[in-house]
Amino acid sequence: MDKNHLRGIILKLQDCLSDNDRQRLHFFLGDTVPRQIRDDQTLNGTLRLMESLFDQDKINERDVTFLINTFNAIQCNDAVKILNEHMKRMQSNWLHKSTQSISPMIPSFIDQVIMDQEDKNSTQTCIIIIKPGQKFGGTSGDDFNDSLLPDFTCHHLSAIGVYAHHDNIESYQFFYSLDNDNQLTIESQIHGNQNSEMIRMFEFDKDEKIDSVEGQIINENIVSPNGTNLTISRITGLQFFSTKGRASLSYNGQLGQTFTENFDQYTLGYVTGKATHYINQLQFFWYPTDYKC
Repeated sequence: MDKNHLRGIILKLQDCLSDNDRQRLHFFLGDTVPRQIRDDQTLNGTLRLMESLFDQDKINERDVTFLINTFNAIQCNDAVKILNEHMKRMQSNWLHKSTQSISPMIPSFIDQVIMDQEDKNSTQTCIIIIKPGQKFGGTSGDDFNDSLLPDFTCHHLSAIGVYAHHDNIESYQFFYSLDNDNQLTIESQIHGNQNSEMIRMFEFDKDEKIDSVEGQIINENIVSPNGTNLTISRITGLQFFSTKGRASLSYNGQLGQTFTENFDQYTLGYVTGKATHYINQLQFFWYPTDYKC
């Protein structure tokens, strides 16, 4: 997706914004952009604001999740609709290119995954339609992708470890199992502070899956070494809900912006995201409910 196309989408957005929308947009972004841009609520000021988001890599031709979340927060539904349509079109184009490629495919990068499972007598081809969820959080941090763990095939998330450091910022570790074997689990690394200590662990039963996720996004303002004001996002307060009506332990810490994700006829497969000494971003990938691995 070329940059000019995305800039064209952003220009189209301007027709959806009233003067009140611009005021709410500039106010909501707070210290994310320089003060002189934030205070200029004209068309020119809003375009300069978008340019600043490009410069900070909060939006780019591959990902406008930050902008979708922003317009969601200020209840500018027309802008959200335009950006969601853009994201769907972009993902569709990317999927088409991916399926034309003869390079090896891995579950984390395609919506349709073909895995060969061999036994002594035959080879069975298994197709999973994986549904990628929304990206929650910011764009800073180091990438992680639990589907790239050794021996990971069609495992699903079956347990969650919650860790905490003396600063009370949570880190998480995810555990994955197969449908036919809940004993041999695959463990992710601790996403966040590696020196944290586990404070609680929650395991789901063999016959239940996770069908909904809830969490909190906390945005914190920091000053970079060059003096630029930046907004850093961190994920906390994760809670998982199962097909048997059970929920992982509730969260009683600092509250931020609540997010929830679930899809009809899908259960949670695995997690990707970005992390530093805490989790900056999460994206959940979902398997069809009737799929058996």
